[in-house]
Amino acid sequence: MQDREYRSKIYHAGEDLMLPTAEHCQRACQLEDKCSFFSWTSQGHQNHRIHRYCWLFEDKDDLTIATVPGMVSGPAVCDFSTVKR
Repeated sequence: MQDREYRSKIYHAGEDLMLPTAEHCQRACQLEDKCSFFSWTSQGHQNHRIHRYCWLFEDKDDLTIATVPGMVSGPAVCDFSTVKR
């Protein structure tokens, strides 16, 4: 989701994982057994020092969602059964 930041227990911190796109960040999440959700910082984020950072989250029970311009967040795997066509 564009301009959304997921917040939960961090499994993998952003400064350790800089990736070129949100899709790469989601793929990194898919490759980790514990990862359920991700957040990625685009060039549109106000803090240029964290552009392209990827955060991986393991626990969806305490997940909160905030509107943050420049953040892209989502699940490890998209559930296309819920997509409206």
